[in-house]
This record gives sequence, structure tokens and C-alpha cells, in this order.
Amino acid sequence: MIKQQAGDPTVARLSLTKSEVWSVPPAKVDAVKNAAARHGIGVQALPRIGTMSRVMPPHMTSDDEHKAMMAQAKSSRAPSGSA
Repeated sequence: MIKQQAGDPTVARLSLTKSEVWSVPPAKVDAVKNAAARHGIGVQALPRIGTMSRVMPPHMTSDDEHKAMMAQAKSSRAPSGSA
């Protein structure tokens, strides 16, 4: 019933917290919240943040600690990107 209100949402399951993140068109957010509330399910709308990847401006430089952190993040097997 809730998914019907959301249309065809993109759903990401978060196994550690046993929760989900749904991408829902803004026009359908209130309908989804109301349908979830009728079933006793908590819903929290998150602000749209766009892409998380940024390019460092050319005038900025990285120190060795930052370079090591970035190398570790790039080599990680954890999923990257945003839904």
C-alpha cells in the first residue's frame, strides 16, 4: 500500500539498521508519510543533497594525511555513489 502511494520508488535497504531509504518524487512525499503512519511506520524526509563527489579546486592542495585517506577510500570495496 505504501509503495502504491510512492509510485515506483527506488529503494535502498540498509541492513545494519534494518531500514530503507526510498527515493520518492516530492509531490508524493506527503502521501507516503500518511500511508506509512496508518501502518505505524516512521518516515523521515531527508533533504535532497545531490551528488557527493566534488573536484578539488586547482588552487587547493592536499596534505599527505588527506592523500592517504583518499587512497584508502578509493581502494575500498564499499559501494560508492548516491542513490
